[in-house]
Amino acid sequence: MLPLHHTFVEILTEYGLLVFVPFVVVLVMIAWRAVRIPRRASTLGRPTSLDDAGARYLTFVFFVGFVMAGVVTSSALRWTPWWLMLASLVVLAWHLRLRTRRAP
Repeated sequence: MLPLHHTFVEILTEYGLLVFVPFVVVLVMIAWRAVRIPRRASTLGRPTSLDDAGARYLTFVFFVGFVMAGVVTSSALRWTPWWLMLASLVVLAWHLRLRTRRAP
């Protein structure tokens, strides 16, 4: 089969809705975590670890890179940096989720 020059359409056609729908749900959840406004104001001063604003910014940058690489490349499924971006997105979304759970 020839590459479709759009990785998301390729996932849909090669693996079907059973794989594509959960994949898109994960991406939507990650995007929601990146743009969600925090309930508490961030503290001033130098952060001692990855703060929420930095994690949201990194999530946004990785998300844009992930989507652009999926749209532009002919087949990102075999491209290791694409999967590393997805793994980074999942870890950052998990980090943001844990941070919001601990919020007072």
